[in-house]
Amino acid sequence: MPFITDRFDELKNNIRSLNTILTHTQPLAALAYPLPCTSKGMESEPVKYIAAEEHTGHKAVELAASCYQDLYIRKRAFKQCA
Repeated sequence: MPFITDRFDELKNNIRSLNTILTHTQPLAALAYPLPCTSKGMESEPVKYIAAEEHTGHKAVELAASCYQDLYIRKRAFKQCA
């Protein structure tokens, strides 16, 4: 099991590095439309409505970078990912 744990820790460290690079880069063009999070056990349920909220520029890059760090399925109601 240490092998899997080591690889997962390595993945998390690399994602943190990517996040740092992305958040310190000035985007030429960036758009992000956050999607609702899915609660554990609700993955097969159809989504009936998605509110389209457009983010541009640095905020769009920050949102995209934060999604790379969301590696776990958490029990929570539908809400926008930060």
